[in-house]
Amino acid sequence: MDLVIKNGIVVTEGDVMRAEIGIKDGKIAAIAEKIEGGKKTIDAGGNYVMPAGVEVNTHIVAPLFNMVTVDDWYD
Repeated sequence: MDLVIKNGIVVTEGDVMRAEIGIKDGKIAAIAEKIEGGKKTIDAGGNYVMPAGVEVNTHIVAPLFNMVTVDDWYD
């Protein structure tokens, strides 16, 4: 594995569990109770981890402190 995310509470479409996530070549390769041998490790420290979650918050041309945000429908 290139990266292992440990000590998190993993939330998937169908379950919430204490697990580790293994990432290989930029993709989720495993979700398991224990994953060994990651080149890099992130300690999630009991935080919720949502694999493949997408943050969809946008501010479409919103006024903000005498400016206008640059998000548009294309972005």
